[in-house]
Amino acid sequence: MRMCRLSLLVIMLLLGFIVKGSAQHADSSLTAEKVLQRYIDACGGAASLQAVNDFTFKVTGKAYGRKVNIIIRGKRPGKYLQEINLQKGHKPFSKVVVLGDSIRLTNYGKQVPVSNRLRNVYKSRSQFFPELGYLSPDNMTKLELSPQPENVKGNPAYVITIATIDGVILRNYYDVKTGYKVLSVMLSGQEEDVPEISTELDDYRTVGKIKLPFYFRNSSNNKVTVEAVLKKVDINTGLENDQFK
Repeated sequence: MRMCRLSLLVIMLLLGFIVKGSAQHADSSLTAEKVLQRYIDACGGAASLQAVNDFTFKVTGKAYGRKVNIIIRGKRPGKYLQEINLQKGHKPFSKVVVLGDSIRLTNYGKQVPVSNRLRNVYKSRSQFFPELGYLSPDNMTKLELSPQPENVKGNPAYVITIATIDGVILRNYYDVKTGYKVLSVMLSGQEEDVPEISTELDDYRTVGKIKLPFYFRNSSNNKVTVEAVLKKVDINTGLENDQFK
């Protein structure tokens, strides 16, 4: 169960202490769509983000107090791979592969059953900058902007509740000043395998024509379980399909 939860926590990196309370009254003309567009613009703009056809992230950090090395690959359309290793050169002890609607999770080389809700979570969170999809004309995702910002680490942030057609519910926080996404909370359902997970994002840096967060911290049940730093980013290297197995 812990390995499944760790895989879920890591996939949230592409997902935190919150001091809740009123920060300031939101602009009455502001909408959820405008906040998301501002975030996309802050990260390089829609054209630059849509030009990313494939990517590879190399991440190091700690999970449940143990050092881990993580490799994340993505390729349009609908391909995603995540490998978690305890030591370099060893086979991954946890692996997630997303190929369209197909989700495969393995722990220590053995395939693990994936519930429908967990499948939807993996599918939703494997998207590169899902906000691009939220703003597409035919997207059925429901967006709701909270009336007032909330403070995240002392800074006001706009709060948007996102409900996908697959039943995944997120609460994202976008910094009022910078436009960056600084916190993402995946709300838990009734299923035990999908806990509420908060992901703090920080240290945005320029990579080519886009900006990415280089620091992540996940917490579940108010306990920090994964803390990670993005060490290397490769974009548009022409990843082959056989690299998603």
